Amino acid sequence: MSQDWGYTVQPQQGGGDIMHALAEADRPRHSDKSAGQWVKSNLFNTWYNSIITLVFGALAFWAGYYAIRFVLFTARWEPVSDNIELFMIGLFPRDEITRIVSQFLLLAGALGLFVGWLRTRALNQAHESGAEIKQSTLREYLSVYSAVTLFITFTLVIGADTIGPWLLTLGCIMAAVTSYMATLRLMKPLFKLVLLSPLAITAGVLSTIPDLNNQAAYAIAAAATTALVVVHFIRALPVTLTVGMLAAVLAFQSLSGTDGLAWLYLTLASLPTVFWLLAKTGDRRMPALGGAGAIILTAALVWNTAINSFDLWSIVLLAALASALAGLFRSDPSTGARFGAIIVAAAVATFISDRIGFPGIDWGEWGGLQLNIVVASAAIILAFPVGLLLALARRSSLPVLRYVATVYIELIRGVPLISLLLMGQFFIGFFVNSDTPLSNVTRATTAITMFSAAYIAEIVRGGLQAVDKGQTEAGQALGLTAAKITRLLVLPQALRAVIPAMVGQFISLFKDTSLLSIIAILEFLGVREIIHAQEAFRGFGIAETLVYVAFGFWAFSFTMSRESQRLERRLEVGDR
Repeated sequence: MSQDWGYTVQPQQGGGDIMHALAEADRPRHSDKSAGQWVKSNLFNTWYNSIITLVFGALAFWAGYYAIRFVLFTARWEPVSDNIELFMIGLFPRDEITRIVSQFLLLAGALGLFVGWLRTRALNQAHESGAEIKQSTLREYLSVYSAVTLFITFTLVIGADTIGPWLLTLGCIMAAVTSYMATLRLMKPLFKLVLLSPLAITAGVLSTIPDLNNQAAYAIAAAATTALVVVHFIRALPVTLTVGMLAAVLAFQSLSGTDGLAWLYLTLASLPTVFWLLAKTGDRRMPALGGAGAIILTAALVWNTAINSFDLWSIVLLAALASALAGLFRSDPSTGARFGAIIVAAAVATFISDRIGFPGIDWGEWGGLQLNIVVASAAIILAFPVGLLLALARRSSLPVLRYVATVYIELIRGVPLISLLLMGQFFIGFFVNSDTPLSNVTRATTAITMFSAAYIAEIVRGGLQAVDKGQTEAGQALGLTAAKITRLLVLPQALRAVIPAMVGQFISLFKDTSLLSIIAILEFLGVREIIHAQEAFRGFGIAETLVYVAFGFWAFSFTMSRESQRLERRLEVGDR
């Protein structure tokens, strides 16, 4: 054929259906048509398509006209602009606003480190396997985060009456960019000076807060700069991951304080670097590290039994001690060494938390959009592993595990979420024996986690069933154990296949946090009731506040959806 089709696989005359199918699959997805030609061939190619285009075009023009007219001219945005702080943080104590600022900066830095960690890990894996390196372009990132950027810009334009919120937004952007650059190989010395920018950014933003002295601002900035310098010059993925996780943990603890489970979060964040250092030390010090863990556990067991008698914590410590001793006397010292390293890290984290003694803000005082994001994030982080375990248990060959998982999934899925929220407020406290009563937010987060875990379990189970049986047989032929076959072969393929459904469940979870207002928790939607109870805004601006709340939920949900689509393209979900 003389015509150049631009295909890798040329369509052949008389080549059969297979060749034509291959050519169609390899058809170029770009077009050389002009805008007018594209409109004619796609919108006005037949008489009925022309009618549909004209009708729906007229409806779109009518809806757009009135939407723009409402937003720019007829809407009364005073209830939103005068209460923007209430929408964002609810009734959070205004004299503790420094914690909010620190949280935003730390989360932005953690985000930059996580993105850099993911990029570096992907590049290393591609280099080792010889696979093609796939990187997202700046245009893709702008498309993914356009909705949330538009929401933040709209919020600043109508609600920021000082330069403070603009400076905080700029500081968060710079913190994310600088943290990301710390994970790159910066060849020029001038670029390395960028790593010192957190010193100026953090100090500049925090020093504008009236109740924070400059000494504290500079201390926080120096700590952030030191962490980024360590990440850049050590250039180890475990260190980068640990620093990012520590930044996220400190962002959460800046509001909740160092009491409670702060030691556990710090321990989990430090484990990547702890295991990395353990691998660097070699086999000689492994028995000593395992013995140190056993000694610490023994001391903790004796102390807890002497103070609190033999309670639940004593049982947990006794089980941990038995596991540590079993690992210590095994022929392979690495298991006992890892267990000992975890115990030592937990002891250090507990000591640091107790020494800092930073008081937290009660969860009952959190509110606004921030509370929606925190509850949704906590529920997603907790529900995913629980749902994963439930899915594996439901497919287990052990009848007890299978029946328990099935009963839990079917029972929770058959109950409305609002019923679980109401039951959680009354019943969860009876099952948890604690000297400090659980807050309403903690109980609501537990109920949402239980609800979402059941749906995630079914999503993952569908992915597990979609994996071909030959994958398991191939693993058995290689001599892999059942656990390794599931972890290395089956689960990665199953999770890859269910990314769209999983993100859809996460979006639904985020929107379900609006139900918290029904159980007297002041979240983003519930703020409207307080605003319209004010005498100045009673009876007007009701549609405007509702539109603003809907815009906020849509912006974050749309961003999650677009990020899911970007991830699907990178992983080639749906391709074989």
